Amino acid sequence: MDTRTLYISTCVMFFTLSGCMIHYYQTRKTFSGFGSWTAGISLSALSILFLGFRSILPDFISIIVANSVAIVAMFFFYAGFKQFAEEKIRIHFHIIHDQPDAA
Repeated sequence: MDTRTLYISTCVMFFTLSGCMIHYYQTRKTFSGFGSWTAGISLSALSILFLGFRSILPDFISIIVANSVAIVAMFFFYAGFKQFAEEKIRIHFHIIHDQPDAA
């Protein structure tokens, strides 16, 4: 098997999982954060699909957009965890600066 087949089969598995999660979300009462996790799974599948077709798609879509979608998916996973844990989301910006040499 080549890597494209592996990417596409993984993408189909993730899309199937997200479809099941959407159905479960609509038909039953779920815990908080489940909707965010569903969005994260769907976006992960889309990112994997872009990576699977990187030999066909332009580099911008297959590299930059795929990585951006993956980062947004990770944020949805984090937001879902925070909702499940009933904590507020706090964003901290860290400034990187040079440390003085300890002599």
